[in-house]
Amino acid sequence: MKKPLTFFLILCLFITPLSSYAAAQNQTPDQTPAWPPVWAQEVLDRYDEIVLFWAELDLYNPDYLFPVSKDGLWGFIDVSGTEVTPPVYDDVYYVGNRVGQVSIGNLIGFVDITGALIIPVEYENWSHSYSYSDGIGVFTLCKDGLWGFIDDAGKVLSDFIYEDAGFYSEGMGMVVINGKAGFINGEGGPDIPAQYDVRYCSHCGSMIGYRFSSGLAAVRKDGRWGYIKKDGSIAVPFQYEGAADFSDGLASVEQNGKWGFIDAAGKVVIPFEYDLMYDDHYLFGAGFFYDGEAYVRKDGLLGYIDQTGKKLRGFIYEEYDEYAFQNGSSLLENYAAAKKDGKWGVVDKETLEVVIPFVYDDLSINQNFSRDHIEVMLKGKRGYIDINNNIVFPIIADVFLLPSEGLIGYRSDGYYGFMDMNQNPAIEAQFRDAEPFSSGYAPVRIDGLWGYIDKTGEVVIEPEYARANKFSEGLACVQKDGLWGFINTSGEVVIPFQFNSSASFFSGYARFYGPNYDYPVTVIDKTGAFVGEYTEEGLWVAEATVFQHNKPDKLSDWVLEEREFFSPYMSFSPDELNYNYQAPMTRAESCRLLTWLYPHITGGEYFSYPKTTPFTDTNNVDVRQMYESGVVTGVGDGLFAPDSNITRQDFAVILYKLMLLAGAEFESGPAVAFSDEKDIAEYAAEAVRALSSTGIIKGSNGMFSPKTFVTREQAAVFTVRAKRFVTNSDTWMMY
Repeated sequence: MKKPLTFFLILCLFITPLSSYAAAQNQTPDQTPAWPPVWAQEVLDRYDEIVLFWAELDLYNPDYLFPVSKDGLWGFIDVSGTEVTPPVYDDVYYVGNRVGQVSIGNLIGFVDITGALIIPVEYENWSHSYSYSDGIGVFTLCKDGLWGFIDDAGKVLSDFIYEDAGFYSEGMGMVVINGKAGFINGEGGPDIPAQYDVRYCSHCGSMIGYRFSSGLAAVRKDGRWGYIKKDGSIAVPFQYEGAADFSDGLASVEQNGKWGFIDAAGKVVIPFEYDLMYDDHYLFGAGFFYDGEAYVRKDGLLGYIDQTGKKLRGFIYEEYDEYAFQNGSSLLENYAAAKKDGKWGVVDKETLEVVIPFVYDDLSINQNFSRDHIEVMLKGKRGYIDINNNIVFPIIADVFLLPSEGLIGYRSDGYYGFMDMNQNPAIEAQFRDAEPFSSGYAPVRIDGLWGYIDKTGEVVIEPEYARANKFSEGLACVQKDGLWGFINTSGEVVIPFQFNSSASFFSGYARFYGPNYDYPVTVIDKTGAFVGEYTEEGLWVAEATVFQHNKPDKLSDWVLEEREFFSPYMSFSPDELNYNYQAPMTRAESCRLLTWLYPHITGGEYFSYPKTTPFTDTNNVDVRQMYESGVVTGVGDGLFAPDSNITRQDFAVILYKLMLLAGAEFESGPAVAFSDEKDIAEYAAEAVRALSSTGIIKGSNGMFSPKTFVTREQAAVFTVRAKRFVTNSDTWMMY
């Protein structure tokens, strides 16, 4: 039995530049490591579980440690699969920055990237920061109820004798003795005696630490604020009601309820005429200068000043947000959101001329819905306007659903309807509940029961279910008489009603949790056959097998060379094609892929719902749309052969036609000289020539293999390259 392999999705995937990872491994970004890593199965033979980060980019980073378990105990392996910390700990956790936390019982310690124990397992807690001071990582740790500092080389920077400890910055660590704050000097200089007031957060009650910035620390003594140097001497007398850290050579200070700015010598540079902007653990004061500008509030109005106090822009509105529309299209890039007399409007950034009057309760850009239009709220209802304040979608919606397949659901006065991506009404609000579209159908509730409608609003599966989920991979989970089963897009029951909870298929498998999402989790395939189950302690072999390399659900290595687009599990394709990647693509599936691609290369345009049913062997919506658009044809005698596989040359033809339909322009350039060019059919020659000259299709070993069936992963790569060519962009919107 294979051992479990656990994945965790790391959202901050691209924080570390790819180039630095590649350099660390002496690799180029095109040299993509296998995923799961090539050593995964060998490591599984030695351990019970591996915790990997679901991001193949991490495998470039030599600073990562991966937890492994054996017989209930934990250790670390490095990115090569080599054990660096034996599994002897009750728990381990990768902190980051080449450091891992280990624990035995309630005590913790830390290991470095080599697995060496740099901080013994004898501390009860760590708090406030794993901060950096001149490139050295410093832990704020607690031992026997008292606090101190140790750096990430294991050097003890202070005794553990303090009631509390805060930030460590510029070689100085804040400590608390007898209820007063002082500083220890971790660089060997004199400490600063504990004599300053300890600040506490007004929101959560926890201590707020002082810290040095530009050689000075803002501290409070006997209720008044001033600044001290690292030797403890006073740089700015204790005369202010509030004080903030220095930035760009200036710091904001408070006097008589107003804030101004001083320099490091204590000279008032900008008068006391501003209001408090920030008041939390990390930001405090009237504002912070960055690149010579500070965002401040004066008399309830917001604006920007320079380092002389000169007003640069703003100070007309209660709120002023230059970045409100930064996720919008170029139509909105010159405008800012502003608030006046409690209402929101839009102004020109340069002239501050009012473009949209101050009449709305709220406004924003929701890039999932539209990058050209502004979502507004008025009296609790939402709608859309353009930059000229024309109503694009009536302000009638209580909520919006996520867009899907070119339509956005909305609720108005208790009923759901749908609009298109240009915010034009598409299906009248008439349903008591609804979910987004999937596979051309949307679940809706009518008279207390759920059924499905198509994109014209026509009921295609009668409402007879207590609950209904979206379609996923051609099947939808529905509930009847208290049990859940699966139906297909024709409404036929394909997996009987037998489950106590709902699920959706992903990569050919559905997973059913127990009550309240408890374990174990039951796994079935698309025939309804029981595959296995996995427990809270670790994934069982069936679940691990689904995601490991010995199933056709992992992309081929050559696909992973398209690094900027593909993770090991395909992201850029419809859900129903997002598994079994090496399988040949059928003619119907190719239509599904291209209807999915079309809005991505046209900026959100969709095909209209088909008016004809030209073929006797399929009623597939995607096929009909592609046919009516002139992209595909049948095979004769009124047939389309939807389940027949499509060749590489035929897929090139329909992809080329779709790109032309979207307005793509192909310059005459040198095409790839394939050694099997003579095998390319005459009707496909133009398409192959155009797509190969642009790098959309490349072939293998000098051959195009025109009559070989195109696989799902090949077609997905071709469409991704096509999208980049047409739009000159690597950004993918949610359509």
